[in-house]
Amino acid sequence: MAIYHLSVSNVSRASGSKATATLSYISGRRVHDERRGETYDYGRKERVLRVGTLLPEGAPAEYA
Repeated sequence: MAIYHLSVSNVSRASGSKATATLSYISGRRVHDERRGETYDYGRKERVLRVGTLLPEGAPAEYA
């Protein structure tokens, strides 16, 4: 029997976290950080079932 699990947390640059590195790790995708010029690829693609982004109302479409 499958057991559902959901974990939600914030990523804060103030605490030393890198949003792009975290996105790569969670999504299993290769992500390039244009600001730092770094690319992250944690390669867990086989464990990722679905990836989505939630944006506040009125956020620019380019962030979707």
